Amino acid sequence: MIYLITPTELKTNGFVNANMEEEYLMTAIEEAQDIYLREVLGDSLYVALQNHETQNPPDIYDEIMDNHVKYFLKYKVVALLCMTVNFKVRNIGIAQQYGTDVNTTTMEDTQSVMAYYNGQADFYLNRLSKFLQKNAKNIPEYKCQCNQITNPNPVHPICSIYLG
Repeated sequence: MIYLITPTELKTNGFVNANMEEEYLMTAIEEAQDIYLREVLGDSLYVALQNHETQNPPDIYDEIMDNHVKYFLKYKVVALLCMTVNFKVRNIGIAQQYGTDVNTTTMEDTQSVMAYYNGQADFYLNRLSKFLQKNAKNIPEYKCQCNQITNPNPVHPICSIYLG
């Protein structure tokens, strides 16, 4: 998989602590891209953005990445991390992680933080959707007939328009 944001980008802007294990970040990035972002972009534009660095894209693709996609991913990745770093599935069931020097949050606090980051991510995803609709004539991959999810399912419906 080609990642549209790197763990370093997430760590340098203060969203994620510098010592966060990259395996958690990579999993959350993959989920955010494949489950949430791909639904709005559609397959054609999603693939075009994944390959944008090697294709020397026009300015509109850089604008999509820098002003919309990366902002969405920064917030969505953190929202997805809230549960995975706080709670672990173990042989004995779901366990909350405790450290010796750090107190972890309660389930209610975790859900509150997740709601905040999900709200921010939804804002940027909605902004991206509006941008794509407004600029569809300049983005051939977005308006093409093949801009639908190739294998529709409940997570990736046929429509590639974000409905909020």
